[in-house]
Amino acid sequence: MSENFENELDMMELTDEDLEAVAGGKKIVATGSVKVRKGPGLQYGLLGYLQKGDFLTYDGHSEKDDRGVRWYRVKYQGGFGWVSSRYSTKK
Repeated sequence: MSENFENELDMMELTDEDLEAVAGGKKIVATGSVKVRKGPGLQYGLLGYLQKGDFLTYDGHSEKDDRGVRWYRVKYQGGFGWVSSRYSTKK
């Protein structure tokens, strides 16, 4: 794998199948009503909502916000969104 592989992935438009291959088929499943945000924290704008049991493809990236809450980057409406680990889980 080249050093630029991760950067190349960020620049390509990936299909759900591509993301599953990269992330090992991981899904993020909502454990309650959860907001999908533009970035990893409450200060980022809203993209949409998930209801309990809804799931999205996880791309393998996560970050903690200033409160120490982990956020998962997911495939959402042809782009990416972020979901809080407080209201979701990896499957």
